[in-house]
Amino acid sequence: MARFIIIETNSGYIWGDTATLTTDQFTCSDRADDADMIAACRAIDEENGEHGREYETLNSVHELNGRSGYMVHAGSDAVVTIDDGQDQELIEAVERDCKLVGVVVWEA
Repeated sequence: MARFIIIETNSGYIWGDTATLTTDQFTCSDRADDADMIAACRAIDEENGEHGREYETLNSVHELNGRSGYMVHAGSDAVVTIDDGQDQELIEAVERDCKLVGVVVWEA
């Protein structure tokens, strides 16, 4: 199963890591496509108490235009499971060692 690490665009903090979720909370295909990225963002939001959001993928970060969203990175064995999303070293490790695979925006 694919692993996603989500960085919130406004704060720059890691919002979540699907490695911390159970298979009841999140599963995805081997393709790691747009639907999987949205499912990951939804599962992490729900884990953090955010429910009822609508999600959309963008082609690039330049399309954010001030909207709230997430930078979605493919998890890597080079990065430990994230338990502190504000740890600057972990944020830098994700940005350096994990491929940015998409941008997802949300609306309440």
